Amino acid sequence: MTQKNNFFSQNFLATILLLLIFVCSCQQKEKPGCSNFKSGTFIYGEKEWESVKIFRDQDSQIEIIGDTLTAYFKILWTGDCTYDLTAEKVVYKSESHPLEIKTLHITITEILNDSTYRYTSTGGEEGNNKGTIIKLSDSTK
Repeated sequence: MTQKNNFFSQNFLATILLLLIFVCSCQQKEKPGCSNFKSGTFIYGEKEWESVKIFRDQDSQIEIIGDTLTAYFKILWTGDCTYDLTAEKVVYKSESHPLEIKTLHITITEILNDSTYRYTSTGGEEGNNKGTIIKLSDSTK
């Protein structure tokens, strides 16, 4: 009888342990997805670009550099974490000019937290590029 009780208590403990593991694994926080970065106000994480403000909604992006230059882009999301930026125009001191860059292909390569991601870009004048973007708010202005 002692062997039978011991067997049941071992099974009972094993079952409880498995249930605890299952419950704890289900309660882990889900990693943020790229959808959090499809709209909002952003800045670049690199020191040389920290003065650039980025205003993005689902299908357009505006980058403002200081008080004299504004660049306008169209966004096409090609995947959850990939998008194309197509240059529309740049306004410099109230004069509109076409942008030399035609299309940049952006891939979000790593999500660091709810507001920061790393990316790579191809298609620009400098070739392949890497950087960090930080989301300041959900607002686009």
